[in-house]
Amino acid sequence: MLDTTTAETAETIRLFYHLQATVVSNYTEKDIKDALNANKIVIISVNGRLIGNPYYKQPGPIYHMLVIRGYTTTQLITNDPGTKNGENYKYSFSTLKNAPADWNHATNTIDENKSLMIVVSKWFYLLDFLALRSASILALMARRFAVLCECGFLVNILPNGP
Repeated sequence: MLDTTTAETAETIRLFYHLQATVVSNYTEKDIKDALNANKIVIISVNGRLIGNPYYKQPGPIYHMLVIRGYTTTQLITNDPGTKNGENYKYSFSTLKNAPADWNHATNTIDENKSLMIVVSKWFYLLDFLALRSASILALMARRFAVLCECGFLVNILPNGP
């Protein structure tokens, strides 16, 4: 199993998907909602054993990342790749905020003192995609686009979905 820190995950997003990805420390509920309202993707890293998802194989993953895709007045709506029932799974902000985690390669476990989120710009990728002219590069970018759609990264970016 390969565990990456939040910063390494953001760098992977930048290098492989050519998306703008920024790591935000000590995020607030307002930070998440502002990013979502600006049509950005939000990914947070958590201790999966502390968030109470009944669909996880117990006791749950010690280190896990969730895509936050929206919110209600009381909850955050996630896409959770860790379970087949993870699409649109809702958590309270306090549940997620109280389960911080980032991978620590030195100790080979999580650091529970880091509350981090990755904010990813959706538009950066699409503008880059539209600017490319080469057929081979367009084919590669189309495959990447399809992968992002499958992962839920491009939800609500087009009027009728991806």
